[in-house]
Amino acid sequence: MKDNALSRAWRNYKDTIIPVLCLGVYVFLAYLLHIPCPFRYATGIPCPGCGMTRAYLLVFEGDFAGAFAMHPLWPLIPIALVLLAVFHGERRKLGRTLTIWGTVLLMLGVYVYRMFVLHDPVLAVTPEESLAHIISEWITRALVH
Repeated sequence: MKDNALSRAWRNYKDTIIPVLCLGVYVFLAYLLHIPCPFRYATGIPCPGCGMTRAYLLVFEGDFAGAFAMHPLWPLIPIALVLLAVFHGERRKLGRTLTIWGTVLLMLGVYVYRMFVLHDPVLAVTPEESLAHIISEWITRALVH
């Protein structure tokens, strides 16, 4: 097998390309099928990324103000993915580690601030709409009748 530029790029960047493709497929399917946040759908509790998919959908429509309202860190993910691509390879583990942990800590910090200080309506807790609640209601009705 020939070692061309495409195969070298795949070997070097597959750890970044695969998550980017998965994210792209998820956003595309979320748009087509109106898929909600899986964690929030299951529990009724918003996750640190809640609003992110809706933010990207608004970006694709050109509504940047709406995107920032949905999730103020929507630009962070593409930047982090670019940094992860830049910091590929064994010699750049520190850069990858700092990028990952920096992103996680920033996401958690903004989540806590939005949830408990701003009381952001995007992050409203809705247990009555969760799959867990729906299942418990179904089981309760089945046991009572």
